[in-house]
Amino acid sequence: MDVTIVSHTFPSLIQEWGVDIGGGIALVVTFGYLAMGLGAIVGGRLADRFGRKIVIVVAAGIMSVGTALGATAADFGQFTAWRVFASLGIGAVMPLAITLLADLVPERRRGAMVAAGYAAV
Repeated sequence: MDVTIVSHTFPSLIQEWGVDIGGGIALVVTFGYLAMGLGAIVGGRLADRFGRKIVIVVAAGIMSVGTALGATAADFGQFTAWRVFASLGIGAVMPLAITLLADLVPERRRGAMVAAGYAAV
């Protein structure tokens, strides 16, 4: 998914913007995972209030916009900001999509389908 795909950009970031691994790259990864955690918490609360489907759609939009704008970043600061924005959406989408899948699948097949859903992500 989007979280692992970005790791393939690290060599280019190091070469293009002179970002160091210990400082810059580590910050992108750390802030990204923190934003995913926040997105999961906020997304869950919003889903309880407004419904899972609408929150998944909005969160997927946030993820998509953040990812697309990250590709157009002019510097490492912009790239980091867009990665954090995208990670908020990713954090909300992942648990809500699995929960929605579990709700839609018959109980006897639920375990296998949830496992397949996680494997697909």
